[in-house]
Amino acid sequence: MKKIITTIVFAVVFGLVAATTFVFAQAGLRRLLGGSEEETVIETEIDESLSADDALAQARLTLNGIDDQMVELFKQRMSVSKQIAEIKLANDIPVLNQGREDEVIARLTEGYDEENAEYITELYKKIFEISRGCQEKIIEEAE
Repeated sequence: MKKIITTIVFAVVFGLVAATTFVFAQAGLRRLLGGSEEETVIETEIDESLSADDALAQARLTLNGIDDQMVELFKQRMSVSKQIAEIKLANDIPVLNQGREDEVIARLTEGYDEENAEYITELYKKIFEISRGCQEKIIEEAE
C-alpha cells in the first residue's frame, strides 16, 4: 500500500513539474527567439492523456500564466487611465463618457457568440467602473 501511495504522489509531482517546466520553457524559448515575456502565448490545450488530477494541475498552471498576463495588462491600462484623468481634469471633461464605453464594448464583442459577448461585456463594465473610480479619485484630490 505504501508503495502505491508513493507511486501516486510521484506521478502527481512529476506531472506538476512537467507542466510547470513546459510553461517556463515556452516563455524562455520566446525570449531567445527575440520575443518578450509580454508576448508569450500560453498553450491552452490540456493533455488528454493525463490523469484528472494532473490535467487539473496543468489547467490551473495555465490559468496562473494567463492571470499573470492579465494583471500586467490591467496595470498598464490603469496607468493610461490615470493619464486620461489628468487630461480630463485640465480640460474640465467629465469622467463618464458612456458613448466611449459603449464603443469599446461593441468593438471587443464583435464576432463573438452571445455567451462570450455577455462575459466580455460584464468584464469591461467592471473594468470601466474601476477606471472611473480611479479617475474620480485623482480629480477629487486635485480640487
